[in-house]
Order: sequence, then structure tokens, then C-alpha cells
Amino acid sequence: MASRSCSILLVALMLGSLGTVSGAAGDIGYSGEISTIPGSSIGWADLGNGQTAIVNESGNLTVIEVLGQNAGNVVWTGIINVSVLSLDHNPTDGLIAVGHNQGAAIYSTVFESVIYSISSGPVDALSFDAEGDLWITNRLDKRASEYSNGVSTGAMTTAHSIGITSIEVTPQGHIITGGRDRTLRVHQGDGSHTGTLTEPNSEVTDIMGDSNGLVHAITKDGLYLAYNSSDWNISHSMTPSPPGELVSLHDIDAERIALGGAVGLVHLMNRSNGITEQTLNQGNGEVVGILGEGDALVVLMSFASSSDIMLFDIDTDGDGVVDSVDAFPLDSTQTTDRDGDGYGDSVNGNNSDRFPDDSTQWVDQDNDGYGDNPNGTNPDLFPQNSDQHKDTDGDGYGDASYGQDGDKYPTDATQWADRDGDGYGDNLEGNSPDACPDMGGQSSEDRL
Repeated sequence: MASRSCSILLVALMLGSLGTVSGAAGDIGYSGEISTIPGSSIGWADLGNGQTAIVNESGNLTVIEVLGQNAGNVVWTGIINVSVLSLDHNPTDGLIAVGHNQGAAIYSTVFESVIYSISSGPVDALSFDAEGDLWITNRLDKRASEYSNGVSTGAMTTAHSIGITSIEVTPQGHIITGGRDRTLRVHQGDGSHTGTLTEPNSEVTDIMGDSNGLVHAITKDGLYLAYNSSDWNISHSMTPSPPGELVSLHDIDAERIALGGAVGLVHLMNRSNGITEQTLNQGNGEVVGILGEGDALVVLMSFASSSDIMLFDIDTDGDGVVDSVDAFPLDSTQTTDRDGDGYGDSVNGNNSDRFPDDSTQWVDQDNDGYGDNPNGTNPDLFPQNSDQHKDTDGDGYGDASYGQDGDKYPTDATQWADRDGDGYGDNLEGNSPDACPDMGGQSSEDRL
């Protein structure tokens, strides 16, 4: 991999503070910043569980949440204490290798410390192989060498004529190096040279192999190349528009890869034919990391003294809020659901929530301010009667005595009406019945 590389994390993004985007429904657009961290970043590594480890040029490591409601929260930090030139990640063993001017340092995310170092010339690129061994480039002799647990195996590649700038160990086991001599040199797993590819038009800045047998490469002058590793013929090549320096390659999904540019450009490409599906342009930093799931992307953009973590996403329903933060991505009339009950906060939208901060209530048919869910908070036991909502004695008549279907005796389940207002209930079978329910005064018993 090139000096600035990343791992790909498949994420389900739920970033409630972001989300407005302009454009037609279905377009990918800029949604906002997740976080800004100090230092110019080299790249990041996917640690799983929604966490990435970002390494900056000063050797500071920041593990940060990039998904969920805690997105942007720093989990822990570490210090590698070198001036970092390059980065690669071995997720199986929980290792992050960083190249620097005196060699490489291997940092364990399990022990949160450097576990061993390798001394050599400046390491502008490095790459783990399938066995966990590490291939590091050497700026001085312009070749790459293999190390196992910090010890040289003796395997090394052939040298570039001007300088070695990138390396990739492909899923098929090839060792591919790129250089300032505008070539890609192909080697077997033991470092033996099998061929030189001369199509690059300038310094090779990154290389990425994929499980389909394609080897992707980009150059400083903005050329993208893809080779078939079976015969090393070019599958496709192009210069994405707008043209500009390309610095990083990223595996997005089975159909797409992304090219990161030096001035904020992200080119989404069909990996099989090289056709550009969309180009995103936000800011003027160097794109050194891209994480993707479906159509949503999280981008790490590096500047001179800081780095931004940025969200890009689609807006399926065209309501101006991207899907990853839209509680109702298929309903343009609703975007938020503060209480998480499945009903939208917009009173004018579909399935609106009359109680947006109460997850137990959402409907109020009679508009009396009490929810219709009998099992919810402050339920309305008379959902179609705005005069009533409560029935203390459970007799089916509301406690508001003078409202419709009001209970004159709200704490006595045997009485509810008193037509003559004499204080005795009209139900002859209830407590203190009124035998003369239509005769007021003191008459409550029938003596005739």
C-alpha cells in the first residue's frame, strides 16, 4: 500500500447532528463534519465495533468512534513517538505498522503500545502479507524487504531506478512495488522479479489488489490504471475528471472502489470497467481515508495542522436530509423521531407524533393533550371525547363531572349520575341511591 492508506469499515451510520444535503433524490452529497482532530493524518485503521485508529504525522494515535450516536467521541489515545511517513494495518493480529525515517514501529491495539521496531532507512510505504509478515520499503536502496516479527527473512524485491514510493501484497500473493521511476515492479511472494509495468505516467502513489485478481494503481499526475494479475495486461485506465493528483485507493464494496485526491476530490469508480460513477468535491485537503457502507461514505481529510472526519451520503426521498441521519429515509414528509417511537416529529408530515418527546404516546384523536395509547404516559381513556381523559373509579364515566359523559361521583364506581343534583346517585343498585332521581331537594327515598 502507499504511504497513506486505510482499512475499509462497513458501517451503519446514525449521526443525529448532521444531515442536510442539496441535490436530487438518490444523489450522494456532503452531509457535514463528524469531528475535527489535531494534526495532519497519514491514514486510519478499522478496529471494528465502529472504531477507527487515526495516526498523524507526529506519531499520535487517536481511536475514535465513527458511527452511531457516539460518533466523534475519542475512545483512547496512544503515542508512537516517531515522525510517521506511512501506515498499514493487520486486523487479524491487531497491529498497526508505521514507517518513519529510521525504519518501522509496530503498535499493538491490544496492548496499546509499540511491541517492536525495525531499523532501516526511511520507510515511505509498507504492507502486511497474508501470513502477518511485514514488507517495508527502504528509500535508500529503493527496494522492499520482508520481516517476520521484526526479524528479516532475507526476502527482498528488486530495486527501482529512482525511488520506491508504494507497495502492495495482493490477495493472490504478488508483491507489487511502485516508484518515482514511473514503473510498477511485479514480484513473487519470495521477492523474485517477474515483470515491470511501464504504463504509469508519473510517480506511483498507491497500489491496491482485489479478490477479483485486479491490481489498481494511481499516480501523482492523476492517472488510474487497473491490471489483470493473470497476465498483467491493462484491464482499463483513465484520468478521472476533474484531473488532479491522486493519493489513495480504497475498497468500497463488491462493485466500487474510491480514489482519493490531494485537493478534496473523491472519485467513485466501477472496479470492473473503470467508469466514474460520481465525483465528490468538498474542501481542499488530502483524502487519506474512506470508509463505506452502501452509498454512505465517511472520509478522512488531512490538512496542514488538523484532520476532518466527514460524512457523505444519499438522500433517497429528496427531503434534504441524507439517509444515514434521516429517521424516515423513504418518507419526504418526516426526517426526525426524537423519542424513537416510529412516528415523525413533523406535525404536518405522514404518521406525525403528537407527543414527539414521549415514546409511549403519539396519537391524540380528540386533541385534548392526552395520548390515545392506554398503556402509555398520561393515557386518554376517552380518546374520542375531548372533555374526558381520566376515570378514577373505572366505571366508564370521566372524572370531569361537567364534561360530556362526566362522573358526578368520580371515586365511586357504583354511581356516576345525579339528575336532580341532590347528592344521591341515580343508580338504584349503587351506593346511596336516589329513589327519586328527578325530584330535587331532600327527596332520596320513595315513601309513597
